[in-house]
Amino acid sequence: MIYLEELKFEALAHNVVHDLTFFRCGGVCLGTGIHHTAADGLASIHFINSWARITHTNTHILIPPSLDRTPLQARSPPSIAFTHIEYSQFPFIPSSTLPTFPSAILKLFNHHLTLLKATLNNNNNNNKKPPMSTFKAVIFHIWGSSCKARGLDPSSLTRST
Repeated sequence: MIYLEELKFEALAHNVVHDLTFFRCGGVCLGTGIHHTAADGLASIHFINSWARITHTNTHILIPPSLDRTPLQARSPPSIAFTHIEYSQFPFIPSSTLPTFPSAILKLFNHHLTLLKATLNNNNNNNKKPPMSTFKAVIFHIWGSSCKARGLDPSSLTRST
């Protein structure tokens, strides 16, 4: 096991990086990169917007940053404002009463994938659609097979939830 304290980092990690690019047309582009340990997303966009406001209009920051972290402290005693369903206890169901579902591992070999993609892509080319990827072809096949196994009408609109 390697502990973080034992690792030696040779390269310096930059928390904030800015890149200023000047274009021939007179335009300027500012690229920024802020490491997640330096600031969160809201603080980062607040910093960039404030910087842009100061440089563009030469005015002060509309909303100065708040460095007071006391609102983030834990309350004593804890105060729960609403019910957290993710922490609620579910009733115990013995495993003997659970229904069993059949499961299977279906293997798709290269020639199956080639045939499946060729069939689907021939149908797509008639509709002038781009060819399907292997992933999309397999998902399309699995979804169609599961709808057929459930006895759904082939012309009905289905969706995954």
